Amino acid sequence: TTVQISNISVPEAGQLPDFSATLSGDYYEFYEEEGGYIINGITWYNVTDDTNIDEDTPFEENKVYKVTAVIVPKGPQMGHPWMPQPQN
Repeated sequence: TTVQISNISVPEAGQLPDFSATLSGDYYEFYEEEGGYIINGITWYNVTDDTNIDEDTPFEENKVYKVTAVIVPKGPQMGHPWMPQPQN
């Protein structure tokens, strides 16, 4: 199975993080977390300051950032013990 993540912008000082990535693949979808740092399956991390960043935090000059895409199986595969479980 192939999964492709695309359409995410490179960090530029003064710009806000891009959480609008596109996922291509038949069996997976982006993981959603309400009220957390994972938005549309994407999370940004400021490696330099050792902190997660949210959608309202602009990138800064001379900082290193890491983006992570969190994907989970679609449909009946959900609920396996190794999967993050949605919180009610």
